[in-house]
Amino acid sequence: VKMVYQRGGKDYVQPVGFSRIAFRPAKSGCVSQVGFSEWHVCYHGTTHRSVVDIVKQGHLLAPGTHTYLGTQIKVRSGHLKFPMERQNLHTGKTEIFDTRTKVFFSPSARYCEYGHVYTDDFPWAGRRYRCILQVRVQPGTYQVGQETVGLMARSIDSHIPNSSIEWYSDQLHCHFITGVLLKELV
Repeated sequence: VKMVYQRGGKDYVQPVGFSRIAFRPAKSGCVSQVGFSEWHVCYHGTTHRSVVDIVKQGHLLAPGTHTYLGTQIKVRSGHLKFPMERQNLHTGKTEIFDTRTKVFFSPSARYCEYGHVYTDDFPWAGRRYRCILQVRVQPGTYQVGQETVGLMARSIDSHIPNSSIEWYSDQLHCHFITGVLLKELV
């Protein structure tokens, strides 16, 4: 079974175990929508309570901003709430990493659902589910870096190295939500 696919020359991992509810991307203030079919496929973990608001918004928002319904986006509990200097293990360069100004993606659905860091489980019709979002991001509008859940010694997804499993951008309108992915938990 093929697990790794490419879009725009960038690998992403098939989200095994998830069902996808696809929809047409909302219009956005992107730099360019030319070549949308080559935009990179990735995922974003979020809580089930945030899904409807994000989908109605049409794109992700950075902490500190408000959705059109008035909900303020906050840095989630357990995440850094201040800038820090770090060594980017993907590029080998030192960078200022600030979660307060960025939106985050991953080419791995497994990373987005890892350990309830980014997602939560919720009941519906007598069963339990988890959801993440499928996103298309414009090439050249994001950076690649290592995981930030503290597992550098243990692989999260055997198809994507931990050193390049997290993508992040401060360009907030250069991605589209293209689907909600649901996983029934057994």
